[in-house]
Formats: sequence, structure tokens, C-alpha cells
Amino acid sequence: MRIAPVKIYPDKLSYNKTNRGKEHSVVNSYNSEPSFNANMSKLTYQASLDYHFGQIHSIDPYRIEQYFANNNIQAFFREGTDYGKKMVAYCCYQASEIFKQLHYPQPRCVGIADFRRIRGAETATGLSFYASQQISPYEVYRPLTAIFNTFHEKRPIYAKDGKAIPVDWEHFIEVMEEARNNGFLSTNHFMSPFIHEYAHNLHYHKIYSKFGAPEPTPGYAYNPNVLQDVFYKMNKDLYQQTPNTNYIANYISRYIPDVIAKDISYYGSTALPEAFAEAFTKEVVKCLDPFSLRLVKNPFPMKSDKEIINKVLYETYEGLVGDGKGVV
Repeated sequence: MRIAPVKIYPDKLSYNKTNRGKEHSVVNSYNSEPSFNANMSKLTYQASLDYHFGQIHSIDPYRIEQYFANNNIQAFFREGTDYGKKMVAYCCYQASEIFKQLHYPQPRCVGIADFRRIRGAETATGLSFYASQQISPYEVYRPLTAIFNTFHEKRPIYAKDGKAIPVDWEHFIEVMEEARNNGFLSTNHFMSPFIHEYAHNLHYHKIYSKFGAPEPTPGYAYNPNVLQDVFYKMNKDLYQQTPNTNYIANYISRYIPDVIAKDISYYGSTALPEAFAEAFTKEVVKCLDPFSLRLVKNPFPMKSDKEIINKVLYETYEGLVGDGKGVV
């Protein structure tokens, strides 16, 4: 989920010698295949979950904070349940290692926070900020920050069989599976929320590098107009009600959200940055080794068999929204 009112790394991969020195576009392509490696058996996936849950229980979140400090990234894993702090710290660490492997820029700050303090986001899993947001007189989140919910605000979701599933980190695998089964998310992999928010931050780095940052940010030109010119347009709710239509149709065809919902996920169809983050996440998790959580093949460029999806993702990633020259 994106929210808000340096030199970008080349799109390269480091894990395979044959890829070194070659440029790889993040978007050009999107592949609508199963949510994670179709060759992986359910038994293997469950074994990998058991392995990672064992790792999560044994870690020290404070040591992971030090890992991030050593990488010049601010981190805070001090709120929430003991298990919630450990899971968020572990998954943020793994997401950062994946993005290192991709040579992609990372958030400047990561952590866990009680989203009851953030109006309108009480039940969100994660948030990313493209501009500063002041939560209280003493709490401000800066651009390029990714935070994850403590889930103190407990609102269960209901499975098709009527079973109530608590939305918290202890039951998060069940929540992800139900969200994937009903088409709300593009994948049920437990790393998905973290890769998703990192994808938003990658997108912000791209927009900053191309158009400038909305407030003074090290490594980028300052351009306050980028909020109005790019971010506000790009973040419009695609299903927002208007007097004449159910869609924001002044710069996007009304059928496009339905195509996104079918090809990527329903959540991806709610706003263009969510389409990018959902597609990006799906491609990455398909290429992860289930135990090491490292990429075993190049997930990019993304490519769909629907040309309209390719155009939407490319124009969104490049910030080419509402210019009257493309499909969005």
C-alpha cells in the first residue's frame, strides 16, 4: 500500500555470471503464471515454511536493526508482539537481501508500527511513503520509508467456509492463502507483503530519478511539482465513484481495471502503483529458492500475453500517467 500526501542502481543481477554486465528492464513484460514456482510441491513449500518459522523464532530483531544500520538504512523493530517483531525484522532482512541481489535501490527506512495511529490504514499490512507524513506532533514518516503493521487492530477476514481468520502475524499464512484464493492478491507467499512494499519504494526511486523528489532528498533533484504532476495522478483510485462513471476515466479506459484484476489481482486493479507492485511481487516470488529465499533465475523483464498489461505497467513505472500519449 502506498501512502503520502542517490543515484539509481543499474538493473542488473549478480547471482549469475552470465547476467553480469547486462542491463535488465524491470518493466517491459509481465508473466501471468502461478503465484509461486509451479514445480514446487506443497510438501516442499510447507517444509520451507517450517524452516523459516524456526528461523523467525530464533532471531534477535535488534541484531537485524544493526544489519540495516551497517547498510545505511534506519530500522526499528520495537513495537508489537514478540513474534510480530521477529517476523517483520526477518522478512525485511530477506527482502533487502533479494534487492541487493537485484542491485535495486532499497527503502531508506524500514520498521514496524501500530497503524491505529495512521488514519485510514488501521488494517493495512504495510505502507510506503513517497512524501513525508506527520502522524502526530512527535511522529513523522519520511519519504522512501516502508513500515509494517503490529496488527493491534484485529479485524478478522472470513474464508469461504465461514471460518474467521484473525489478521495478525501469527495467522498470516492463512490470511495470505485466503487472499490469494479469492483473487485479492497475486501470490500467497509469506514474503509477498515485504517485496510488495519494497517494490513501491523502487518505483519511487525511479520517479525521483526521472522527475525529481517532492522534498529535498539526498541523491535527487528537488521538484515539488512532482506531487501534482505524477504522484497524485498515478495514485488515483481506479474504482472511485464519479457522477458519470464508476472509474476515473479522464485518463484511463474504464475496462483497464477489470483487465488488471483478472491478469494480476483485484488489489492491483485499485490503483496503478498497486498493479506494478503486485506484478513485481508475483514475478520475484516465482524465482525464489524456497529455503534460501535467493533468486535462482532472472525474474525480469516482466511480460504478459496481454499487450495492454505490458503498456500499463511500463507507463506506470515510468510515471507516464495522464499525459494523453498512452493507455493511462
